[in-house]
Amino acid sequence: MGILDAPRGPSGARASTTLAPSRVRGAGVRRAARVTLVLAGAALSCKGAPERAPEGAPERRAAADGAPPVAEAATPGDAAPTPDPAGERAPIRLHVEDLPGAKAELAKSIAAPKVAPPAAGAGLPGWLVFVSEREGSPAIVRTRPEGQDLRRMSSGTGSDYPALPWPGGGLVVVHVDEDPHDESHQERLDRLDRAGVITPLVPRSPRNRSPSVDPAGRFLIFEGGSRSFSDLYRLELVGAPTTRRLTDDVDGNFDPSVSPDGRLVAFVSSRDGDAEIYVMEADGRRPRRRTVAPGSDSSPSFSPKGDTIAFLSDREGSERIFLMSPEGLAERRLTSGDLGLVAEGEITWSPTGDRIAWIGHDGRHTALWVSPVDGGEARRLTDGRALEQSPAWSPTGQHLAFASDRDGDLEIHRIAADGADLVQITDDPAADWLPRWLPDDAFDE
Repeated sequence: MGILDAPRGPSGARASTTLAPSRVRGAGVRRAARVTLVLAGAALSCKGAPERAPEGAPERRAAADGAPPVAEAATPGDAAPTPDPAGERAPIRLHVEDLPGAKAELAKSIAAPKVAPPAAGAGLPGWLVFVSEREGSPAIVRTRPEGQDLRRMSSGTGSDYPALPWPGGGLVVVHVDEDPHDESHQERLDRLDRAGVITPLVPRSPRNRSPSVDPAGRFLIFEGGSRSFSDLYRLELVGAPTTRRLTDDVDGNFDPSVSPDGRLVAFVSSRDGDAEIYVMEADGRRPRRRTVAPGSDSSPSFSPKGDTIAFLSDREGSERIFLMSPEGLAERRLTSGDLGLVAEGEITWSPTGDRIAWIGHDGRHTALWVSPVDGGEARRLTDGRALEQSPAWSPTGQHLAFASDRDGDLEIHRIAADGADLVQITDDPAADWLPRWLPDDAFDE
């Protein structure tokens, strides 16, 4: 699938997109059908292969279908459940399936740059969590930024993907079950706590993804497909764990981003034709359209201060990163000039909000870039001779983690925010990808 291609919704409007180069498989990784899910602004690949748990792995997951009873309260005017369109799968945003001959070309023509080994005792803060396929099915693994204290955090059947930090410690997880025989696909949101115990948050459905949490820990907004094609739901995290539907549109609502003060939610909707950016109150009231350009806008992300929304748009013919205020004013491109790229994507704000890390695609390979938000010059941090994806800032904003296949298969790397000190963190024949960099208090020792 091409870089700008995406499945269409019931009315034909193209679903929102993100730049997400597909991983190149490493030795020993089984070939199987894959889908690419967007989890809180970053894409991931998951295989439809038979699952196998590691021998002797502890079983931490709660009972099979196991979410606690969750009441779904109706909002004013909540319509009857809308059946999914016949034969229509929810618009999972897919991009850049294996670039033609990419792995072979890398092996033949690209001399791998020198990468420093993990530096013992470097003392960088926080935890890196990522998806690893070293035991078969995708599972969550954690390690220190130097590559020490590596530990598998999820086990059992199905696939697990890290979405975002849980307020006060732990992680929000997207769990996926797939049956290769009937091609069924079920998703569930889970909480992985500081001790590594996994608790389901919502029941399984064909669509439970893209969570965005209130920084104060009061609620979580996510895409759900239990009653419609794709709508936004609010899960209360304080008191009774009730879930309330916030939107009801046949063409779908996607990519929620909660503002830092917890008051607003930016999201994507095709209710008016093209996929556009909207903002509503966090309780679902007063949805307001914020973009009006032709083409599709997607992946809105509030800045840490809440005064800017970054988003992707193909209004100029290919996807570029744009900025605007929450009111839809002062809209502008993040980058300027000709950087030799066919697309930009994977928006990742720095902790202080003064920079954005992103992935640039030159039509053949991808590279990690950083741009100052004030309009300064973009800086490419990696050499652009590999497939690189999923940037994640360190809690201090001094380093970035990312996944790269520069040595043949996807591994986790880190680099200083100025482009110095490239370090490979993982080294395994199976793929390691989709890193998240969490603070020190995310997990118990």
